Amino acid sequence: QQKYPVLMIGPPPILEAEQNSRTKILSDCVGELCTDLNVPYLDLFTPLSQSVAWLEAVQSGDGVHPAADGYRAIAHLIQRWPAWLEFAPFG
Repeated sequence: QQKYPVLMIGPPPILEAEQNSRTKILSDCVGELCTDLNVPYLDLFTPLSQSVAWLEAVQSGDGVHPAADGYRAIAHLIQRWPAWLEFAPFG
């Protein structure tokens, strides 16, 4: 952080419920750590787990890696994230 700006992006959900339970815990813990370290954190897990576009994109892939629409959903969240806009302002 002293030398370069730091942003942290959390893990997305997949189609496996048991793994998602662990991923949600991990995402929450990383978010808390980032808060303690004053590092901006983007929780992907929560909004993507409720996104029909994400879930369909993961389902049309291998259950873990989404089709293109899934990556668009991630990009959309990042592009609207205030920390990203501050870090890399566009126009």
